[in-house]
Amino acid sequence: TWLLRDSAQLHHLRNEVLPPILSSQGEQKHLKISFLGSGTGEELVSVFYALIKTFEGHPEWGGIEKLGLTFVINDSVEVLNEAERRMKGDSPFAHYIKKGTTAESNSLIQAPFSNNPETAKDISRTVALYRTKLLQSTKFLSGDAFSEVVLRELADSDIVFANRFFDALPHEEPMLLQWRSYWLSQTKLPIIFTDNPRLLEELPYKV
Repeated sequence: TWLLRDSAQLHHLRNEVLPPILSSQGEQKHLKISFLGSGTGEELVSVFYALIKTFEGHPEWGGIEKLGLTFVINDSVEVLNEAERRMKGDSPFAHYIKKGTTAESNSLIQAPFSNNPETAKDISRTVALYRTKLLQSTKFLSGDAFSEVVLRELADSDIVFANRFFDALPHEEPMLLQWRSYWLSQTKLPIIFTDNPRLLEELPYKV
């Protein structure tokens, strides 16, 4: 994975999803975003960056420091430990270079990045500036994504990112049906970001 990998989703998040959700809330704004198969933190940090930029475009919301923010990331213990190291600045994030290859850099990158050579630098500066907010807002949740503990967190989320999560499952996977049944039984159905057509067939709300 790499920073801003799913840029089209992030653009939609900034322009179509976040404004109506946050504008509809009062002075005390809150947001819960969960990630299935979260990887080593690049996806979460990309979403965090998009969230900060959205707030900068809406000064009437106040600063992002006032936002009641919760990130929930679910993966293996080893992957989550690496994600935490990268979020703390102790290990580098992966940056997209070109032609599907990745390279790692602690802060800066020389090659064009998302059509803007300054973007990677801006992400690094932004993460460093809001690192405390990022770490305090993140819940690292290891274990089976189909467990009751994880499902409860997902069902209580405003937005869920599930990119590439079901790619490794067999074609006829009963857990997909269990997942759909669980989510449909909840009072709060989140917006789903996914690139998996099988998941799109199972869930009623998605992007």
